[in-house]
Amino acid sequence: MLENLKLSPQSQAVFHIDPEQHETVFSSWTVFTGCYLSGYSKGEPRIPERLQPNSMCLLTELPKGGPEAERRIVGAFMVEDDFIGSRCTDGVIQAHPAHRIQLPSERQPLFWPYVIKEPEKQRWGKTAFKYMSNRTGEKVLFDCKENTLTADEKSQAERFYRYYCKLNRLPSRIDLEAPLAANG
Repeated sequence: MLENLKLSPQSQAVFHIDPEQHETVFSSWTVFTGCYLSGYSKGEPRIPERLQPNSMCLLTELPKGGPEAERRIVGAFMVEDDFIGSRCTDGVIQAHPAHRIQLPSERQPLFWPYVIKEPEKQRWGKTAFKYMSNRTGEKVLFDCKENTLTADEKSQAERFYRYYCKLNRLPSRIDLEAPLAANG
C-alpha cells in the first residue's frame, strides 16, 4: 500500500518548536499542528490534510530573541505508516517508531537556506507548521545524516533517509554514490 500511495509534491511539514517544548517533543516524539487562527474552524486543531504515510515532520527552533534567519533544524521524523492527515482531527502527530532523528545542538543546520535565497527577509508567522516540497525534504535529510555524531546515529539516519526516498519515489543519493566509492 505504501509504495502505491498517490503522492503530492508538497506533502512534508516543517514545524516550529518553542525552546520550552523541546524536551517534551523529543521525549514523546509527537507534535501538535496548532489551531486555526480564523474562519469557521477558528480555535480548533489544524488538520494536516496533505500529510500521508510518506510525510516527514521537520522540527525547527528559533533561538530565543534571535532573528528568523537563525532558525535551525533540530530533528525530524516520519509519520506512522497508517497516518492519514485528513483524519487527524486532534492535531497530534505521532512519530514513526523507527524513522526519526534528533540532531545534537552543535550540529543543527540553518533551515531557511534550504527553501529561499534570502533568509534574512523571511518570517515564520503564527502557524505551528508549514508545508515543504518532497525534494527539499530529501536535501535536508541527506545533509542531516552527515550531522550525526556516532556510528549508530549515522546508520539510523541513513535508514531514515532511504525509507523517505523510497516512499517519496526519489533517488537515494547514498545508493547513487555507493558504486563510485567502491570503484574509486
